[in-house]
Amino acid sequence: MWSRFIWLVAITTVLVASADAQDLVSCRQTDEILAELRDLRMLVDNLVNGRTLTQRPPSDTQAQIAAATIQVDVGNSPLLGSKEAAVTIVEFTDFQCPYCNQFFLQTFPELKKNYIDSGKVRFFNMDFPLNIHGNALRAAQVGRCAGDQNLFWPMHDRMQSNPQQLELKNLLDYAHDIGSISEISG
Repeated sequence: MWSRFIWLVAITTVLVASADAQDLVSCRQTDEILAELRDLRMLVDNLVNGRTLTQRPPSDTQAQIAAATIQVDVGNSPLLGSKEAAVTIVEFTDFQCPYCNQFFLQTFPELKKNYIDSGKVRFFNMDFPLNIHGNALRAAQVGRCAGDQNLFWPMHDRMQSNPQQLELKNLLDYAHDIGSISEISG
């Protein structure tokens, strides 16, 4: 259930963040996604607040999501959490995306504390730089360079904390601050 929720959040984030999202998602699909998000929000609220869950019959959208199995080749993407965790979350991120930043600031800290750090979830990060964000591709490249030195997550946190400051000079400063290589060509 959590993996379905996280996949839906990740997919919704990607669709909402895309400038072409209106071309990809019909109004009916958008309404279905919003209905599913409302159901998931209620479920999460119940879980967080320790209330008894009441089962409702699954909606058509829920049945479609349950029937679909999505496999993602994460390759050597950065990982947080236990490799043996039962739930896998794959985040597709653009370091300049305001929705990705909102996730980082509002949702990720609780997710990390309650699920990743406890070994219940393994969390992969994959790049999804949008061409509408001028510094997103370079930020993704810098993240991978930091990852080659086992410093992806500190760089990730720096870039996510400063999504409007991803010019080359800032990225060089971040690399220096976290102890990564002092020169990044770009």
